[in-house]
Amino acid sequence: KSETELGRIVEELHLSEEEQAMFIRKLLVTGMERKQADVALTAVEKLLGRCWSLQEVRRGFEELRGVQEDLVLDFPQVRECTTELVREAVKRSLLEQQDLVCDNASIV
Repeated sequence: KSETELGRIVEELHLSEEEQAMFIRKLLVTGMERKQADVALTAVEKLLGRCWSLQEVRRGFEELRGVQEDLVLDFPQVRECTTELVREAVKRSLLEQQDLVCDNASIV
């Protein structure tokens, strides 16, 4: 779906800040699972400022970190994909360099 249509859907849902972060996390996970993480990240980037604040985006990434271990069984490459996704998010200024956290297994 286009970013415009996704934006309309998000606006119509009237989600709380916590629900926005969860939506972002689910969007990112779905993108990684479908091998379209770049598309999901572009959608987040395009809707930043329109539907989501930088704080909500960062919280979505924090939630992704929080569920990463739960996803390993169904999605074995989740650590590698998350690391790459976070690095790309830093390049796009969706996250800051300081948002990269080392957690023994990988940088996320």
